[in-house]
Amino acid sequence: MPRHRIAIMTILVAAALTAAAAPAEPTVRIGMLKSMFREVPPAMFNAMSTPFQTVVQSQTGLKGQLVIVESAEAMRQQLTTGEVQLGVFHGFEFAWMKLKEKSLEPLMLVSVNPNMLQAVVVVQKDCSAKGVAECRGQKLAMPKATKEHSRLFLQRRCRVNGGTCNDFFPTLQEPPSIEDALDDVVDGVSQVAVVDKAALQMFERRKPGRFARLRILESSEPFPPSVIAFGKGQVDVTTQDKFRSGMSTAHDTALGKHLMGLMKITGFEPVPANFDQRMAESVKAYPPPW
Repeated sequence: MPRHRIAIMTILVAAALTAAAAPAEPTVRIGMLKSMFREVPPAMFNAMSTPFQTVVQSQTGLKGQLVIVESAEAMRQQLTTGEVQLGVFHGFEFAWMKLKEKSLEPLMLVSVNPNMLQAVVVVQKDCSAKGVAECRGQKLAMPKATKEHSRLFLQRRCRVNGGTCNDFFPTLQEPPSIEDALDDVVDGVSQVAVVDKAALQMFERRKPGRFARLRILESSEPFPPSVIAFGKGQVDVTTQDKFRSGMSTAHDTALGKHLMGLMKITGFEPVPANFDQRMAESVKAYPPPW
């Protein structure tokens, strides 16, 4: 056998032995709240999780594994025990859980279109109501895809006015999409819909004539973005730095950009200096349910 082939084979064998001898990178379990995937069937979640794990590994060198967590409370417990190493919370729910568990720490924020974080209650343009208080007994359109902060906003507006969502809207309709929900209000099938501002703007672009027959009854202030968090003492500094550094540029890769488009996010960003203040403002505006 020619010497150069022997040399190449020797190098390949040595590389294989080195790789085999190298310690396996530990798996980082990343918890995602079940409420973030209301409209996503399990098969689709599984299909999305594989490329996401690929992005995490290629960007950070860490072996990531996505897992669904039932609730924010369950996420809090799993982060503090190390059952999951990282967890993605809705911003307002992270603020609530931080009140219970001071050891929770933010690692990064999930970046989205800011209008996705603003909830709006929509009615027909000629509706006489001046607020949610005057909509008691009407039909509400709320598809499964409605985001948690939009649900929370409507719940709190009902509570402020002396009732629950069930009290105000005994007939709840669940159209297959947000666009269908807005169409139902235009057509009088429902009288009220709660969506986010970005979805309403999309409806305006797609159906300007029908949009002109709607108006915003009430709107929220912007909610805080989702938070990627960890339990203090459960994730070493090296892993934190790898994840933070690698995922900050994931949107620049073709796979990362495509995946984030499917997840309707634009990227991951560092925790701002005023983060604690924003969390305090969120808790003040939307106190925890307990």
